[in-house]
Amino acid sequence: MVDTRNVSNRRKHEIGDQRDGDRGIVVEVHRPGTSRGIDRYVRSRWYAGDLAAAQAVWRHPGIVEAAGSFVLLTYFASPGLLAVRAPDVGGSLRTAVDGHRERSFLEGIVGFGVDDSTRGGIGNPAVRRRVERLRDRHLEYPGMTEAYMSLVAGLLAIAPLRLHAHYGELVTAAVAARYWHYIRRVMRMLAPDLGGPGSTARRCGRLVEAGAGPSAAGRELILEFSQRHPEHVARAVPILFPAARQVVQQALAVLGESAWR
Repeated sequence: MVDTRNVSNRRKHEIGDQRDGDRGIVVEVHRPGTSRGIDRYVRSRWYAGDLAAAQAVWRHPGIVEAAGSFVLLTYFASPGLLAVRAPDVGGSLRTAVDGHRERSFLEGIVGFGVDDSTRGGIGNPAVRRRVERLRDRHLEYPGMTEAYMSLVAGLLAIAPLRLHAHYGELVTAAVAARYWHYIRRVMRMLAPDLGGPGSTARRCGRLVEAGAGPSAAGRELILEFSQRHPEHVARAVPILFPAARQVVQQALAVLGESAWR
């Protein structure tokens, strides 16, 4: 938990004085798609520690790839989400199957970039611009809604925590709290405020359970993605929400791989 005892009332007002329902963390409020509030945050005394916690959560071997697979497999298992596509449908989906763009985005927002345009997390204006361009581009997709944006942002935020919990990898409560303090701000640039990690997981679970189902397009994407990235898929399948996991396992059953279960 972030200590707020020495934060002035004025400072609390400036950052919204809203508390994460699960952790009691003070969070700042700003509208999606803007840097309002973010500029203050990245200059605050919290930023460096929050970014370090986020990097600790995402640094474990294979976590970026498995977390990305968790998000993409959920997407492929949701016909409603698949129907929301860029004008260049084929190119967009092929890029998703490659997974390179998603990995690059993840590495940028948690400060794993290797050049001036990608290192430093959202403290880097270039990274913030990239997040905002991503949001603007997705909001132009026919059928895109705020609820879909919120679902994808929530899935991405909870993915590493679900992986650590499932595989028994230790993330202390303090590190998890600082991580959420950071990732909640990142995702606030994409979608409405997530709230706490527990409420985010429950909300995502409800949306996935309501929207998951088989489709011909989803089955093709699941198979192609699993054949390109079998180790990451095998690690991600157990943490999928039940309805999405069932869709993915049914699609993968044709491969006869027991690892998917």
